[in-house]
Amino acid sequence: MADAHKQTVVFDLDGTLARYDGWKGVDIIGEPFYGAVDLIRRLLNSGIKVWIYTTRTNTDVNDVQAEGFHCEEGKEAEFLRKIVRDWLKVWGFPLISDNFDVYIGPGKPIASIYVDDKAYMCDPARYGRDLDAFLDVEDAIKAVFDEELSHPSGSSKTEADRTSVPEGSDDKGGPVPPDSIPFGGPDDDSEPKTTQATEGDTDKGEGHEKAVDVDDDIPFGRPDDEAGGGVHPVES
Repeated sequence: MADAHKQTVVFDLDGTLARYDGWKGVDIIGEPFYGAVDLIRRLLNSGIKVWIYTTRTNTDVNDVQAEGFHCEEGKEAEFLRKIVRDWLKVWGFPLISDNFDVYIGPGKPIASIYVDDKAYMCDPARYGRDLDAFLDVEDAIKAVFDEELSHPSGSSKTEADRTSVPEGSDDKGGPVPPDSIPFGGPDDDSEPKTTQATEGDTDKGEGHEKAVDVDDDIPFGRPDDEAGGGVHPVES
């Protein structure tokens, strides 16, 4: 019998599932890349377990409070996971379940594959000589650092790359949420929202009160594969 982790995939959030243009705050997450929602749905429909593993949930409680949030010390991980869960709901990702959630357990979740925009595969066992694997890693590290030196802003894309988007999508290549959704993307300059942790916070992240709540009746959007990027309500 195969190990349970053989059917588990772990995804990074910022820069992998969500667009990332530098840290804007604990409650500011970029819009999802086109196709991200559908990929997660297909994996879950295939019986694969999916974890979201992000350093956002490791933000220090003092930094959270400094951004104007009321967060009880010792409960910051649950508090921050609730923010990510709300973002997933806003953008029409599958509902949180035993097979799909934001990981806040000890260490790194066990999986057969980790999907991350900053990852580089190093698997010496697949090489005839171990040294070749590490020489490749060294070359990759040098290339990344050279790229960062060439683009001090942190972006390796040219202006043409940044402005080239799929037909039918928004100007950044992703789906656009309803105007009433209270979460901003990287360019959102609205005032931070107050989120207050209360007693009764459980493993599922319940017990948080927000000044602006996500309305269950909002027709959360997801990309339309056939239309190439239009936004349509997610079927319940």
